[in-house]
Amino acid sequence: MILELLRRLRSFGSPMPTDVAIIDQGSYFESLKDRQRRVRDSTAMLERERQRVALAVWAWARDTVTNRNKGPLPRLPRSIPLASWLDGLSIQEIFHLSQSDAFSIWHHIYGDDRVAGVRAVQQLQKASLYFPAPKPPKPSTARKSRIVVLKKRDSSKVRMAHRRRNHRRRYGVLRIFRG
Repeated sequence: MILELLRRLRSFGSPMPTDVAIIDQGSYFESLKDRQRRVRDSTAMLERERQRVALAVWAWARDTVTNRNKGPLPRLPRSIPLASWLDGLSIQEIFHLSQSDAFSIWHHIYGDDRVAGVRAVQQLQKASLYFPAPKPPKPSTARKSRIVVLKKRDSSKVRMAHRRRNHRRRYGVLRIFRG
């Protein structure tokens, strides 16, 4: 019994074994938070870039339709074939893009929803655009202005007419009895 007690006392004073690892929980969780923040920031940056691309494609389509010729392509990422896709679109497809909004174009490029009448993003052959001739303006249907000479009214008759009209408004059209 005494020997056993001495063994126990001796085992308390021995150093820790060398194969035990000490983990600092605070620094571990801080590194996890930093990694999560970096992922969240990169995801937000990717979303902003995608929104910028969708808005640039919409503005290019709108300007192409308005100016009736292809303008310079906006700055686009090279990870997907957007430049060759825009160069290969027909007039009708560009018109459909200009009539939609940037949100629809974002889903057309990066999502599964498509803008009606526009091919999916893919490598396309460069297309030549021939815009139809603009419609001539319609002739105005407004009548030619006529100069009309009006007779000068007698001011006393005009005053009497105003008085009668105000009287009718106040008391009704026919007022037979005063009372």
